[in-house]
Amino acid sequence: TGLGLSVVHGIVTRFNGAVTTQTSRGKGSCFTLYFPKHTAATELRKKRASPIYRGEARILFVDDEPTLAELGKQMLKKLGYTVTATSSPIEALKLYRKRPDGYDLVITDMTMPELHGTHLALKLKKINPLIPIILATGLNNLNSSEHPNPESIDAVLPKPIEISILSQTVSRILSV
Repeated sequence: TGLGLSVVHGIVTRFNGAVTTQTSRGKGSCFTLYFPKHTAATELRKKRASPIYRGEARILFVDDEPTLAELGKQMLKKLGYTVTATSSPIEALKLYRKRPDGYDLVITDMTMPELHGTHLALKLKKINPLIPIILATGLNNLNSSEHPNPESIDAVLPKPIEISILSQTVSRILSV
């Protein structure tokens, strides 16, 4: 879908890094990623500043990139949740229709080719208006989205997803 490089750029800049590109016609492109030097003291400060919340709930996780769907599943499982992950919003809708009482929360990517995350959220809310839905997005400003749908979204999760922010967001939404 052409979003891979923007996700890489987001990850690199979040860690105060940089991306450079060199392109030669007929030979290809070379992307170089630069990251600041890692120190144990910096990591320790970050861990103290960002608490990790654990919980027990059944979560449906949707991201059209299979690697990100699996990563989201693994992070949530590490936090104690039971997770069903899929890389297809159509499949997610089928799973939810089959067992609407089988999930306590849905986390969905926003930009997906088969069905936009906000449209998926609307369809899920028609089945169960009380299901909490978290929208994961790399966009900084949802107002600029072609498909804004704030009434069906309970929280927004910035991408790339950090486990501490994921844990805090899920805990906050589930405790409402």
